[in-house]
Amino acid sequence: AVVSTQSGHYGRDTEFDQELLNLRADKIQLDVQLKNGDLRLILLFEELLLLKEFEKRENFLQDCLSSKLSDRDEMSDKIEELEEKLSAKKEYMDEMQENEKLLYESFTEQLGENNKFTDFLTKVFKKKIKRVKKSAEVEGDSDESDSDDDYDSSSEEEDEDEDAEHLDLNVCPPGCSNELYDATIVMREKKLDLEEAIQEEKKMIDTLKKEVDALIKKNKVINHGVKVV
Repeated sequence: AVVSTQSGHYGRDTEFDQELLNLRADKIQLDVQLKNGDLRLILLFEELLLLKEFEKRENFLQDCLSSKLSDRDEMSDKIEELEEKLSAKKEYMDEMQENEKLLYESFTEQLGENNKFTDFLTKVFKKKIKRVKKSAEVEGDSDESDSDDDYDSSSEEEDEDEDAEHLDLNVCPPGCSNELYDATIVMREKKLDLEEAIQEEKKMIDTLKKEVDALIKKNKVINHGVKVV
């Protein structure tokens, strides 16, 4: 009976020890799972930080791209606007050059055929003179008569190609029609006006070309920046 009682106690102890071992094994397994869970949370948190950093950088790059695209569009609009002005200036200059050509043709027709003063009047028409720019404001009525002349006769260059009779280009010679001479003077003024206007247009065209070239270079830099972004 004593042996039987001892065997019962031993059996219960063995069963208890086994349960304890099982519980310890379960605890170890649970601890491993908890540790894995903690590691997983840490990994997810690190991934979240990376995603936020990537999102921040992506937003920054998107802002840079939007800014550069806006700059490119603005630059393209400026280039297009200047090219339109340049095209209009060229058309206007072509028109003035055509008017200059028509003026020469009109002068030739005005001379007529077999006009013995053709050479003289042609020299009058082509004579280069130094013109005085008109003042924007007229100070008094007494100056009106002086302001009517748009060139300074005292500063006229001497014509080295005067004919053998040394006719004065500033005076209508005997035998020449005064109306034809005066008309030649008027046409000369128109010619000089056109020549000055054409020169001014050429300067403006050159300036516009330089501005367009500069903007095109800037636009290339901006396009490069867009590609980099």
